[in-house]
Amino acid sequence: MLSRLARRVSTCVLALLIVPSSAVSICAAASTPTTSNGDIVLWAKKATNINGAWSLVEDATAAGGVRIANPDAGASKLATAAAAPASYFELPFIAETGRQYRLWIRGKAQNDSWQNDSTFVQFSGSLAADGTAAFRIGTTSAAVVSIEESSGAGVAGWGWQDNGYGANVFGPTIAFDSARQTLRVQVREDGLSIDQIVLSPVTYTTAAPGAAKNDTTILPATVWNREVVLYAKNATNITGAWSLVDDATAAGGGRIASPDAGTAKLATAAAAPASYFELPFNVEPGRAYRLWIRGKAQNDSWQNDSAFVQFSGSLATDGTPAFRIGTTSATVVSIEESSGAGVAGWGWQDNGYGVNVLGPAIYFDGPSQIIRVQVREDGLSIDQIVLSSERYLNAAPGSPKYDATILTATATSSTSTPPSLTPPPTVTPPPTVTPPPTTTPPPTTSVSPAPLRVLQWNTHHGGFGTDGVYNTDRLASWIVKMSPDVVMLNEIERFTGWGNENQPEVYKNLLEAKTGKRWFYTFAQEWGNWTANGKGNLILSTVPFDSVDHYELVNNSDRSIAEASISWNGRRVTFVLTHLDPDSATLRLTQAQEVTTWAAASSDVRILTGDMNAWPDQTSIAHFNSLYDDSWSVAVAAGTAIAFAGNDGQTKKGRIDYIYYSKGSTSLAVVSSQVFDTSDANGYMPSDHRPLLTTFAVR
Repeated sequence: MLSRLARRVSTCVLALLIVPSSAVSICAAASTPTTSNGDIVLWAKKATNINGAWSLVEDATAAGGVRIANPDAGASKLATAAAAPASYFELPFIAETGRQYRLWIRGKAQNDSWQNDSTFVQFSGSLAADGTAAFRIGTTSAAVVSIEESSGAGVAGWGWQDNGYGANVFGPTIAFDSARQTLRVQVREDGLSIDQIVLSPVTYTTAAPGAAKNDTTILPATVWNREVVLYAKNATNITGAWSLVDDATAAGGGRIASPDAGTAKLATAAAAPASYFELPFNVEPGRAYRLWIRGKAQNDSWQNDSAFVQFSGSLATDGTPAFRIGTTSATVVSIEESSGAGVAGWGWQDNGYGVNVLGPAIYFDGPSQIIRVQVREDGLSIDQIVLSSERYLNAAPGSPKYDATILTATATSSTSTPPSLTPPPTVTPPPTVTPPPTTTPPPTTSVSPAPLRVLQWNTHHGGFGTDGVYNTDRLASWIVKMSPDVVMLNEIERFTGWGNENQPEVYKNLLEAKTGKRWFYTFAQEWGNWTANGKGNLILSTVPFDSVDHYELVNNSDRSIAEASISWNGRRVTFVLTHLDPDSATLRLTQAQEVTTWAAASSDVRILTGDMNAWPDQTSIAHFNSLYDDSWSVAVAAGTAIAFAGNDGQTKKGRIDYIYYSKGSTSLAVVSSQVFDTSDANGYMPSDHRPLLTTFAVR
């Protein structure tokens, strides 16, 4: 029941877009950093589940070069929103519970007609001011946004309006019942285009982000982070003994240092320390993060190697506040791994102490956070801080000694300028003629296709064949024979009675040994205890993951989702793997709905696979088919589906394993899909399921 992420801006500087006679204003943060204001900026070009009359249109004046449009067809204005609309689009986002948000939309009415200027807006978990459900998806309740400010005011080009109607009339604010949310926009009047949607609890609660007519304001889209990499050289609020130092071996060419003054080690952190520095960052609330610091002890002395670390909104595993700024509670990071291990040059350590001892994971109460590092022992230098929810959850980013690892700093929407040795990359350009980021080619730009081979296979508890023999090598050999780029495996066991070994590691190691390639994986244990032993879903990839996520299904607690995103041929492709209930068709439908709702918050280029335990005629499959294209069915229709004698797609007793992909995607096309006969000479298979492999063209 984890969530996903939030942040954004204020004043504007003018820049000229590199298209004829077009000027746009790119907004940058003013004195209040966006890490504290919680504004959410969504670009319509990133919309998911685009249905009916809505479509993406290239537009150099729009955010990201693309708007979403519903052309004027002369249809009458609708009086009420639909519970199940034919035309809508959706955008996922992360909100902070307990905050009131003002809704703003930047829209453009076709032919500058007031009859083309309004829309219905709904949310998955919105609340009215009194805490009751309001404007919910699946109901006829909706907020209305009209680009014309009031009757007779007229419309002209792009304009910002909220969900109030009338000069200086604000609509009701909106709160949310949980962090992870979906926004749905459905047709009220056709002829409307949209490029930006803002939900603001602070910056734009009493004033619009831009003008009501002929607006040129483009706000940077909100970015939420599951993997956070902070450069110490970008620190803010540097006080006391800490200072910035030039260092060619450090990330960004600078480290922050507290010189050795022979001061005794402090036993406890201070609620109001004299020496500290801070860095703002964004995270997913409710998600476990591992803290890592790359540090260097002066004179390679273990007496100069540790610091206290605190956060603005950190939580312990049980959800109680822990390691908070303004208290004496802090987590300790010592660069020496254990007593007597010594230090040498740069080294990575977490907040555990001892060989192979990991410190407690850290959770957060909201997306906007600040990390504070205060002196414990002087003589320490720091250049990188990592908060990792998966990639480095169980392994350090680099070596404990003589490390040379420099990670790419996490993109941040905050543009407050930290004190630094050289102008940092986040410095806002002066108001000169420079190309703004909105010139990025839209998703419809032609890209030469590249093949992507995706394998889906239920392994029957990690490799128990139909002969009753447990043989991981046999199953791994078949995987290699099919030459996949990404492998999606159900029923993988970690130290259970089925094999009694760490099967995620076993399969990673076997594939690396058999292919000579490096493989990466993420494992989602079925009970939602992501670091515990048990059965679950495993995604393996020949390329590193950009991000990963896990989710435990609310409906039936022994089912989970694994998710991973990769970059392939210039596209971000997100893989979603699940395994539905084997017994109840009713429960499977509920689970299918939960899976698609959760997955909607990820990349709009999605490949969803799994053992769905349902034949194609069941309601759960009909639900998947309403939102995704079934790659096997597409291949059958194109004549590129491949099976073997006596098989027309059955993966067990019927077709119950599926590889789906984003419906109507222009970035994915099915080249072929194949069910393999893995029987040996005696008719035995390495699993009781047959593998399904689809080759996509990614463009």
